[in-house]
Amino acid sequence: MGVCCPSEHQFRLPINAPIIFKSDIMDGNFIIFDNIRNHYEFIKVIGHGKFGTVREAVKLNTIKKESLSRQNTLLGSRRFLDGKKFAVKSITKKKLGKDLAMLRRELEILRQVDHPNIIKVYEIYEDQMYLHIVTELCTGGDLFEYIIKQDYISEEEARIIMKKLLSAVNYLHALNICHRDLKPENFLFSSQDEDAELKILDFGVSLFVEPGEQMKTMVGTLSYVAPEVLSGQYGRECDIWSLGVILYQLLTGRNPFASESKDFTLRKVMKGEVNLNNDEWIYVSPQSRHLVAGMLQKNPILRIDAATALQHEWFHMECDSTQSNAVSRDVLVRIRKQQNHSKLWIEGMKAILRYLSADKIRELKTAFVALDAAGTGYITYAKLEEAMNKCGMEIRNEEITSIFHKYGKEAGKINYTSFLIATLDRKYLMNEELMWDAYRDFDPENKGVIYLDTLKQALMKFGCEFTEEEFSSLLAEIKFDSAKGFSFEDFKKIMQNFEEDNLTPRVGVDTPVRRLSHRSSIESCASRVSIN
Repeated sequence: MGVCCPSEHQFRLPINAPIIFKSDIMDGNFIIFDNIRNHYEFIKVIGHGKFGTVREAVKLNTIKKESLSRQNTLLGSRRFLDGKKFAVKSITKKKLGKDLAMLRRELEILRQVDHPNIIKVYEIYEDQMYLHIVTELCTGGDLFEYIIKQDYISEEEARIIMKKLLSAVNYLHALNICHRDLKPENFLFSSQDEDAELKILDFGVSLFVEPGEQMKTMVGTLSYVAPEVLSGQYGRECDIWSLGVILYQLLTGRNPFASESKDFTLRKVMKGEVNLNNDEWIYVSPQSRHLVAGMLQKNPILRIDAATALQHEWFHMECDSTQSNAVSRDVLVRIRKQQNHSKLWIEGMKAILRYLSADKIRELKTAFVALDAAGTGYITYAKLEEAMNKCGMEIRNEEITSIFHKYGKEAGKINYTSFLIATLDRKYLMNEELMWDAYRDFDPENKGVIYLDTLKQALMKFGCEFTEEEFSSLLAEIKFDSAKGFSFEDFKKIMQNFEEDNLTPRVGVDTPVRRLSHRSSIESCASRVSIN
């Protein structure tokens, strides 16, 4: 059997074709009304769901010319050997029906979140029959598969995994988002590498919920749902119960509520009791048992929350050399040397990040996790100052204030993407191919020049919100000439307008970074500083 892709005519819009809900899914500014095949080549089917299919795809503007010529010799095969790969979830619009509101809510949530352990949505395309959601591609399988394959998962490994999951849920709860279907199958490893990141996905039943607000709909996966969900009156504490079941599973290899009979599982969940003193817990630390007990507290009022769980003594048992407390001095130097940049430069950096592989930002992600010791999904003024002081970098209050003014979208906090932008090695801005890939995001029709309307549409597609006055200010910043438009050379001049010691144009030069694994032992590094 070949790849199950829709036929070409399914993507073509007849002149008077009815559009089912162009304005009903989301703000149209964030949806691209175009044939997705003008931008992506589908490679293979990687999954199926209730409403459609998930495929691996490659972005056409990232395919090297020599690869295209190579393809012509492969007997018509269109398998791309290089180019940036993504996952595309194609949803059949007619099948949605009453689930339209659920999809709209899921997309709204995914548009807002920005965390290293939550799946990233890049683009949304719509045609007559389908809605196509483009996300980062995770190729390492899910957490359930990983647990099943392992003969034994050490406490240290379980601790690293659970810290990631709790950090993501703590971040979601701070945004008043309740996931409601946390289970190992909904956590994907980003790759097959030992240090692959874990990502939460599937926000289909997630809700915006204020603290103390109660939900009534019974959703989720039975052996992972909290007892109060089955009673039809529950709050976001249900997510912590689900993580408690996962932690139990990581430490013992089994789900305490799963059974062959659905009715028996239901009774066990309703009873809400777990035995933490049987033989399977003999070699597990008392600290881990205490945390599991707090997360599987039947009374949701007494149940530990994500922020408190992250401060539990079990997480402080990890060795000093783990990835959670190592920050490279080079990273801190880069964030300190930042200059004032235009809004377009910021959006250009976001585009560049989309095309960088995980190994290129591994060191930055490690630093972010270390600086975000509380697992909030943000870096605070105090933590950044503490890290710089420990590194022997004398920094004035006004310098710290300036950094947060440039990159803190919220008062006193820097989010994940903003941190990556602030600390990314500027050598990547000298990479011609990478710069071209980023530029093409602003010039999707490959005209070679970006004019006013195209620039505005591209910025709105990226999620930028601005008034006419703010947009005029942006144009003035980059000295935009509406008659000449905006070329690739203009883009490079803006992006490469920075000062960096000993930096010369280089293409395809990779800086080696220390690999830090949650599946293997982690070595200490003298050039890093500890954040407690």
